[in-house]
Amino acid sequence: MRLVRHGQTDWNAQGLIQGRQDIPLNDVGREQASEAAGRLVGLRYSAVVSSPLSRAAETARIIAAELGLASVEFEADLVEQELGAAEGTPWAELAEAFPGGAIPGIEPHARLIERAAAALERIGRLHDPGNVVVVSHGALINAITAHAARTRDQRPGPVANGSISEIEVLDGRIELVPELIAGSS
Repeated sequence: MRLVRHGQTDWNAQGLIQGRQDIPLNDVGREQASEAAGRLVGLRYSAVVSSPLSRAAETARIIAAELGLASVEFEADLVEQELGAAEGTPWAELAEAFPGGAIPGIEPHARLIERAAAALERIGRLHDPGNVVVVSHGALINAITAHAARTRDQRPGPVANGSISEIEVLDGRIELVPELIAGSS
């Protein structure tokens, strides 16, 4: 299963925290989506499944079109982490805006992993997990790849817009494939 982070938005470019704000792709983001699709070409995919937020949905449609798939499926549990009162705050000002890191309304990390893992397991049951592309968001992909790498020395870093990570869904476990597919910055 390939996890693709959506392409860039204006808020990404401005360093603003998006969370569940439905910010669309910008032109750079569309190009990143097309580049990600180019890195996926050559393998046969049965489905592209996406978060319903517009930046992920447009990324998924670009990828599906390049892969010759007629449609994109949507999974509500692939949405970005709810970042509560931090949404719209510049990343550079986060610590000052929320001393001690207490952010009102933030979705707990454990809940994010729980819903993301459940969604990926459902997708894996519906499709051949080796042949599906899942388009989602940075916090969700970072959380799930870190969770998947828990038994390895390898700890993936933050995922860039348009990057691709590979995981396996095996008997209710999510495992990080040792070699991540190269991403763009």
